[in-house]
Amino acid sequence: MIDRVFTWSEGVQCIHATDAGLWLGHQGGVSFFSPETGSRCKWTTSNGLPAQPVLHIASCGSRLAAATPNGIAWVDDMQQLLQDVERAAPSVRWQRGLMHARGAGVYVNGLEFVDGRIHATTGGGRVYLEKESGFQLLELPVPQARLLRLLSLASPRGTLRLLLISNNSGILLLATGEGEEPSLYQWSEPESLCSRYVTSIALAGSYVTVGVHGCIHVARQRDLVENPDKVSRWGRVTLSDLQVPTEHSRIHALCEHGDFLYAGTSAGLYRVSLDDVAAATRDRVAAERIDEYPVRHLAAYRDELWAVQHSGVGKFIEGGRATVQRPLQNRSEREPGRGGGAADSRAPTPRITSFGRRWRFVPEARWRGFNAEPESHQVVCLTSTPEGIAFGGESGRVVLHWGKRWVTESLVRQRRSPEVHSLVYDPDGAQLWAATRHGLFHRDPRGRWMRDLAFPGRTVHQLVVWQGNVAALGSAGLHMYVQSAWSEIPFVEETPPLFSAVSGDPGLVLAGRPGAGFFIWRPDAPQPAPLALSVGRANCMTWDATGALWLGTDRGIARWSGDELTAFRWNAESEDHITTLLVHRGRLFVGSHAGVWIAAVDDLEPSAGEALEAKGRRLGLLDGLPNAHVSSLVVHADRVWVGTHGGLTLLGQDA
Repeated sequence: MIDRVFTWSEGVQCIHATDAGLWLGHQGGVSFFSPETGSRCKWTTSNGLPAQPVLHIASCGSRLAAATPNGIAWVDDMQQLLQDVERAAPSVRWQRGLMHARGAGVYVNGLEFVDGRIHATTGGGRVYLEKESGFQLLELPVPQARLLRLLSLASPRGTLRLLLISNNSGILLLATGEGEEPSLYQWSEPESLCSRYVTSIALAGSYVTVGVHGCIHVARQRDLVENPDKVSRWGRVTLSDLQVPTEHSRIHALCEHGDFLYAGTSAGLYRVSLDDVAAATRDRVAAERIDEYPVRHLAAYRDELWAVQHSGVGKFIEGGRATVQRPLQNRSEREPGRGGGAADSRAPTPRITSFGRRWRFVPEARWRGFNAEPESHQVVCLTSTPEGIAFGGESGRVVLHWGKRWVTESLVRQRRSPEVHSLVYDPDGAQLWAATRHGLFHRDPRGRWMRDLAFPGRTVHQLVVWQGNVAALGSAGLHMYVQSAWSEIPFVEETPPLFSAVSGDPGLVLAGRPGAGFFIWRPDAPQPAPLALSVGRANCMTWDATGALWLGTDRGIARWSGDELTAFRWNAESEDHITTLLVHRGRLFVGSHAGVWIAAVDDLEPSAGEALEAKGRRLGLLDGLPNAHVSSLVVHADRVWVGTHGGLTLLGQDA
């Protein structure tokens, strides 16, 4: 039923390095990128992912797993995915677990392979362990904790040591194994942690490093494995040159690379030598800042350090030399009688390793090909043009798909640009019209968007074309664009606030907010007339071939045949919240917060619940939609396109 899925690969959530290359989880799914060849490939919900975005990626041998807000996805043969990269066509179906058809599965934050088995962390202090019969739930006695990441610590005794980090409960160590009583150890501020808000974790040599707000804590791995009850104090690595309060500096990522531990923070990139990491357990150590821009994710791939800054993927390289003053480090330089220095009554100066070089971030231009993807992960509205389709998205963007080329244009450039919530193509004027909460815009023949200052109003809820003219409806009523000028359409009584509309051969139907009622403007009538429909509010409407009007509401759909109103309800909140309707080839397409439901119009009789659901077929997350929240439907070149809050979908010929 689903032919293709288009998503945007921005909003990188994680970066994971393997021998083959880099794996990235992002708002649009999972992508592989080869730094050597520049080749890349992407897998989305159409390939089996249970949801988007992908929050974390882990690998072990030939296995690769991804964490999503709706469960886990994995493949047992990574080589199959790499063959997809060679073909530049994703085809492998991911296996999945802990998911739900409506997207209400387990919200997985982190993954780790323990003895080749998947272990997943989630909220409420829950850990899921992969078994032969499925996933087993392990609940920790910290229900308030949202477990973020998990690190398996090797134990020579064959027992299991899982170090977990949480959003608000400090560091947790789960100790269990064959013949061993399960135990949970917890460290927070009383054990010298700067903060109980832990954000990152990594191994650095034989030490475990944990990032909290403001500093990095260190403990010897052997102590955590053999005597966790005796670990009463964690070492500390502070951040040098910090210009903001300590609690405002979030350590997003930790990564061992070469002989150093690198820390990506909201204040820039820091590094500290592994020797100083070991020294941090007994002395004060400070990491040096080598780049000033925020770093969200880090990964060591061969001899390079890869990172994510803002939304860009790239690598760090050493720049020119910088003059760095190195403070006194050893006691002999501070005590009197040694080296001629005078006694110093101040607190000991932290150890600072100075390298005398500054680093710079080099974005990878090959990561996202030019015009290869729509530059908006959210589709708010759709329309068809002779060249292709266009959709309105977030941040004032309009994205056009012409052939195989994507063109992204901005209507408004502001700090918080509004979303484009309505879009229509005027065939007579051969131009696009778009509406935002800041006003009405049109696109000139040169591809420039201009605000229509002549429009007598600001709030436009919907645009529609009727009888060759563009109609704009909103809180100021109804206006028609006739002969390059806007004209207000009078009503029999006071002008109502209008919310949605649909045009067709029977006429233009206008729907207001609850209490404003419905109106119909027939082709031979001078103005709209009231329409008696006992529906509170219509979110969307469409005509079918028989002249019946279908209405989508917050409580299902309704059909008005001219003299009778028939209701259809699923009696479920997500299914009944209708957002868009479309009739094509005798089938009714119903978009809601639960995907797209498709049924033959002639087969629909008054029904509700499971009986109504059985009369059609539903496409949701597990069927390939990028998001269960469907925003718009449109027909272009006899094919149905579906806009969602996670991307764009083209349905197959059989839809």
